[in-house]
Amino acid sequence: MDLLPLARVEFAITAGGHFLFVVLTLGLATLLAVMQTGETFRPSAERRARLWFWGRLYVVNYAFGIVTGLVMEFELALNWSRLTTEIGPALAVETIVAFFVESTFLGLWLFGWDRLPRWAHLAVIWVVALTAHISAYVVLVANGHLQSPSADPWVNPAAWTAFAHVTGAGLVTAGIFVAGIGAYHHDRRSVRFGAWALLPGMVIVAAAGHQQFIRGLQPMKLALWDGTGTEQAALQAELVAAYGPDGYIPPAWAATALLAMLIIGALLIALALAGPFLARPVPAGGADRQAKKRAYGMGIHAGTSAQRTLDSGEQDLVSTEHSGTSAQRTVDSGEQDPVSAEHSGRGVGPPSGPEEQRGPSRGAKIFLYAIPLPFLAVLCGWIFREVGRQPWAVYGRIKVVDAITPGAGVVQFALFGPIFVTLAVLNVIILWRHAKDKTPLQTTRPQHLLTAEERTPYLQYPL
Repeated sequence: MDLLPLARVEFAITAGGHFLFVVLTLGLATLLAVMQTGETFRPSAERRARLWFWGRLYVVNYAFGIVTGLVMEFELALNWSRLTTEIGPALAVETIVAFFVESTFLGLWLFGWDRLPRWAHLAVIWVVALTAHISAYVVLVANGHLQSPSADPWVNPAAWTAFAHVTGAGLVTAGIFVAGIGAYHHDRRSVRFGAWALLPGMVIVAAAGHQQFIRGLQPMKLALWDGTGTEQAALQAELVAAYGPDGYIPPAWAATALLAMLIIGALLIALALAGPFLARPVPAGGADRQAKKRAYGMGIHAGTSAQRTLDSGEQDLVSTEHSGTSAQRTVDSGEQDPVSAEHSGRGVGPPSGPEEQRGPSRGAKIFLYAIPLPFLAVLCGWIFREVGRQPWAVYGRIKVVDAITPGAGVVQFALFGPIFVTLAVLNVIILWRHAKDKTPLQTTRPQHLLTAEERTPYLQYPL
């Protein structure tokens, strides 16, 4: 049985899927460090609550990224032993950085709330972000060696340009993720923060992507995109003369993947330019306005009831119930209801004064629907990068057919794929469950806009 097609499909699922975890983790680590820097210099319960909310999502995605990375490394060692002789040392360094340094400092950050001094806690999250980028660079050193073997892989230009490209992609992915989930919760500050992170990310992505194209390290890959059939045939003849008979023209659908990435990239550029306008605050509406209308109606009703009491000697039961409820709420909470306070001492009259600023504009919802776009763009770019160099595993040195482990069994090929898919599905489910939880963000909304179920005390550190 020819196991090569099965091995290639399985590795495409595990490597490509793991890359999606990495790009979100890389961007969220940077945004978390920036968030905590702001919270450290200007402490507030609101910033602290928001930091914990995004920190939970980061930890969930990081944990699943580590586990799926283990699956991929086991697969490399067992199924692609020829590759481990080429990139094994770089992956070993990455494992040490990710597992020991980054995980240790992430644990210190996670369990150091109210235990570490605030400046030490801030330094810890910056170490996490720095080691995350070091880990990504080491992986791209290994990938750069596959793309363009170099005598010194640590200073390989193919690794540097890819690292800049992935760093920008991480900012774009995390920015849209933060803005989209923030729009779901009507949290304007999260929407604004994510929208502003999107713009520099797209600038880095565009610049680094262009640099990768103009280098021309793999002429056949570029000819697949913008060349003609005659140019591809000429390159095919050159490669046959240099490396022997084989099919050196990559599949045409690799160019389709690049086209899809460029289309999505254009949409993301438009979204990056429109992001600051979509994140602008809007006057109070919806629940705010309805609350004020109810208060205004109650004031009119209370005035009418008082007049009726003077005329008939009867007390309005509705007014009694409303006043009793307000009094009880004042006793329970120790503060006056903002809606009642607004109208107390003002008599019966319409609401006046500037409206309360609440939430982002309606257009901010586009960030929520755009969350899959950067992941699709990253996946399409990865397909073009890897499939476009076929039939090479290490360009010019080892072909894919020669990189597979001799005598590899079908059982191990059939094992890693289902495990990875199961982990990926669990990550999406758990990540979405935490993203929907509005409890940590309750402090960002006015209390009179919360329902009875939402008026529960906020536990800042649920560890």
